[in-house]
Amino acid sequence: MFDAEYSSFRSVARGYSLRSLSIVFAVTAALSLIATMSRASTMSVFAQFTAPQGAQAWDRPTVDTDNTIYGVNVYGGAHDHGALFAISPEGKLLWTYSFTGAAGGNSPASAPVISSDGNLYGLTMSGGLHNCGIAYRIAKTGTGFVALHSFSAAEGYQAMGPLVQYSPTMFYGALTLGGLKGFGSVFSLTTAGQVKVLHGFSGGDGAYPRGALTISADRTTLYGSAGFGGNGFNGGTYSGNGLVFAVNLAGGE
Repeated sequence: MFDAEYSSFRSVARGYSLRSLSIVFAVTAALSLIATMSRASTMSVFAQFTAPQGAQAWDRPTVDTDNTIYGVNVYGGAHDHGALFAISPEGKLLWTYSFTGAAGGNSPASAPVISSDGNLYGLTMSGGLHNCGIAYRIAKTGTGFVALHSFSAAEGYQAMGPLVQYSPTMFYGALTLGGLKGFGSVFSLTTAGQVKVLHGFSGGDGAYPRGALTISADRTTLYGSAGFGGNGFNGGTYSGNGLVFAVNLAGGE
């Protein structure tokens, strides 16, 4: 089940060879750090990677308060399972961490979130004890990597979006595939690695959530989008027009 669905997603998104180079680019504009390309904007190559440092950065990087940039390459790295990276404000590659596959995780699709405890927290699409991906923690120095949780098929797998932090000890995220009903799930994660599934999608209420979740201003609701399901869903794979969903955060979890 995992291999077939994972290959379907990967064949669409990959598009280049594993060994191709990834580029982090900087766009400057008068009033914003990252601007929509226009006649008034200029673009420059900010940093580049070799295959051992990782390849194919799909997601936008995370920028810290000191302008250090953190991100992921889905493929490549020392073990060909993807890599984390940190880049200085001047464009110098500070460090990379290569995922080891298996229990150590494989193929991170989204950049880690910078937690209020000073660490980075993130997800991988695969790897872990059940090959359904992991949640991890790593210091901003690139040291102290910990696999906090290995997802199971019943919880969901193929994390395409990042975590979002709710409190000093709580995050939320979405898993694109799997879950008890087969169409992905929304979950909570503690800094200790405890996971609770908040909702499993069944198709009619959405299918295959991906991308970032958003917490409402009053901190009672979690919003996200599902690329399929909803109107037009007929039970088939990738049917339906997609929707925006809301999860009530009763008690903050």
